[in-house]
Amino acid sequence: MEPSVVRLRILNEVRCRVLQTAARRRRSGRSNGGDEPMKTVPIKPTITIEELGKLDIRAATIRAVDDVPGERPVPDGARAG
Repeated sequence: MEPSVVRLRILNEVRCRVLQTAARRRRSGRSNGGDEPMKTVPIKPTITIEELGKLDIRAATIRAVDDVPGERPVPDGARAG
């Protein structure tokens, strides 16, 4: 796959996650309502396609979720990732 295609796919995934997080915060009432300026962090340096090839990146589709007997449910907002 061309490096530019990989970069575009990564940027698209990041953009989607940012939008999903913003929507989730708006629904939960946790957004700052625009009163506070957004905090920014420095952009990480770009990596080469060879460095990207060294990463172990996996994707999967969750097909089913089952309750584990004897476990209590995780409260909203406490889930990882």
